[in-house]
Amino acid sequence: MEVKASPMTIADYCLAYKRDEIIINRKYQRSDMVWPSQARSFLIETICSGYPLPKFILNQLVIDPRSKKPSKEIVDGQQRSKVINDFYDNKLRLSRNLALRDIAGKLYDEIPEIYQQKFLNCMLDIDLFVNASFADVVESFRRLNSYTFPLNAPEKRHARYQRGFKWMIFYFCRQYESYLNKAEVFTEKSLVRMNDTTLVAEIWHAIENGILTTKAPNLDKLYRLHDIDPFDPEPTLTRLSEAFDTLQDWTGLYGTSLCSHYMIYALALALIHIRHRVPTLESVFPSPMTSRINEKRALLNLTTLATAFDSKDSAGPFGAFIDASTEMTNVESQRKIRFRTFCEALTKEL
Repeated sequence: MEVKASPMTIADYCLAYKRDEIIINRKYQRSDMVWPSQARSFLIETICSGYPLPKFILNQLVIDPRSKKPSKEIVDGQQRSKVINDFYDNKLRLSRNLALRDIAGKLYDEIPEIYQQKFLNCMLDIDLFVNASFADVVESFRRLNSYTFPLNAPEKRHARYQRGFKWMIFYFCRQYESYLNKAEVFTEKSLVRMNDTTLVAEIWHAIENGILTTKAPNLDKLYRLHDIDPFDPEPTLTRLSEAFDTLQDWTGLYGTSLCSHYMIYALALALIHIRHRVPTLESVFPSPMTSRINEKRALLNLTTLATAFDSKDSAGPFGAFIDASTEMTNVESQRKIRFRTFCEALTKEL
């Protein structure tokens, strides 16, 4: 078997698809599931934004000596091919919930010409198998998968679930990734591995279920329960955004010990609960439901807590908070202590 690089523009790819020079072979299709609307739209947005796509793999078939017509079958990239061709043919109206507003909610013929050009001229990275048997194709996938870096839990969730909740989390994290990096909540590597999506999902889980010790199965269940299209995230999304906007504005906390992900979990929940009263959190701390927080006092209190934590003086007045922030930070009891302490810091003098 020989493998050749055979890049094509989307315009050429779609024309070849229409001429049946590129065909689908169902035996290579790894899933019968059709991508939901948001996933299909996200692929087109990726193309129009100029971001790269995963590689396509085609298998060159033996040319029929009578028709003299060359043809290639799609080995990997069938769903992507269907989405691209549907958009090319004006059969796919994009979701209105896209970051690229110029194309949101539109068909191909309705998007600005500059994006039509980007779409048509996008170069697809294609590997072409020549003289490959079915056994060769299977062996190729086995070998490729042997070198694939194992997915972590959030990456697996975002690969498995494709409907409203997953995309809401995705776009929320995209909106605040700069803050999360500048504040040193997550490193660039952690953001790439989607650990920020776990933080947001855990906060969402606490709002719905109370503060618990959450593990991967808990978050998988959350995604599964909300795996509907379309998904209406209000009012939780608005309250989450409000909390993260506040944290983003509090630049004095950037890089401090209060910007670890487990601290942000408790602090964001405290901000939401103090302002809006979350029923599942009321038993841990009664909410005053105040829209106005004394910011000067709150920041002074939070700085005091950060200094106390850095001192590791468990014998002082903040000993319980320090102990709850030192080990087993994902455990329910420790989370509740941090949450309660932050609620107090936001509402009175410590």
